[in-house]
Amino acid sequence: MNAKANFTRDKMASIADDSIEFIRYGRLHTRWLSALMTAIHNELSQGKAVLEARVSTARDLASLGQYLADDCSNYLDCEAERLQGEVEEQELKLQEGAK
Repeated sequence: MNAKANFTRDKMASIADDSIEFIRYGRLHTRWLSALMTAIHNELSQGKAVLEARVSTARDLASLGQYLADDCSNYLDCEAERLQGEVEEQELKLQEGAK
């Protein structure tokens, strides 16, 4: 196997490893969002005592959840685009090597 093919295989393995890490990152954010939604639910389910304070806390938690969701979505979109570009680059190298 030639050096170009080895480089491409190594690069594709790196892209696969990065993809797995991004899935783990997304899973972690999903767990955080689940915990936030549970906290919001619990905060609003505690009866009528000091309702105004609990609603305020729930709003703060919801804002944090929105931030985490938006941040995760943006990060994963950017990384998916970057990885797609790397895959396309490697495909071109393979096609050029086959000529």
